[in-house]
Amino acid sequence: MRTLTLKFSKLWGTLLGVVTIVAATTLSTATPASALSVSFTYVNGSDGGKTIHVKVSGDFVGYGQWLSYGDTLIAADSTPDGYGVEAHLSSIRTASTRGLASPIVVRETGNLPENHSYSMWVCLVKGSTSYCSDTVTAVS
Repeated sequence: MRTLTLKFSKLWGTLLGVVTIVAATTLSTATPASALSVSFTYVNGSDGGKTIHVKVSGDFVGYGQWLSYGDTLIAADSTPDGYGVEAHLSSIRTASTRGLASPIVVRETGNLPENHSYSMWVCLVKGSTSYCSDTVTAVS
């Protein structure tokens, strides 16, 4: 009986050691959420519109767009990854997919004075975290 207990004890110790090593390796090689690689591509429309594409690790996930004809700001989220897309037009207008199931397109419209310049930018958002593009000039 003593031999069986000793063998079981050695087996249990070896197994516990292997589990500990595997767990430590897994934790040390995990990528932190803050290391998200977000990039933006800027496109000028022929009618004065602006589009800012959002990519995560090189993959397209959504866009923000300003349509000068119709004074429309658009936020589009194409990937159900838990993040939302927010398009901002200065401090006067925001289109947001935050908290909405994707794929989805949100449009915010309303007449603005003609030939006024505004700052436009797009953010990838989740909770209190946001990754924002540079600003571009949008004209109504």
